Amino acid sequence: MGINLRVFLVNDDDSIQCLPLTRYEKLIQRDPNERLTQYAGKRVRYILTVVDLLNREPVEILRIQYSYLFFDSEGLINSALCHSFSPI
Repeated sequence: MGINLRVFLVNDDDSIQCLPLTRYEKLIQRDPNERLTQYAGKRVRYILTVVDLLNREPVEILRIQYSYLFFDSEGLINSALCHSFSPI
């Protein structure tokens, strides 16, 4: 058994794109070398899930957090505008 975090971006057409956790962490930390230029100047929906794993396969969703990521004109996250919330 183990726990894994997974991050997904929800595009304007409601398609879902998986975002590697290491890349998400670099974006949150505003690493100047890590940007998503395709989202420059946009507000993007995201989903962060915590899943329980058994033999490296997900068996249960433990938590879901969703919110928006706000990107500046260069594709960096504007952390001052990003707030997260969770369902009740």
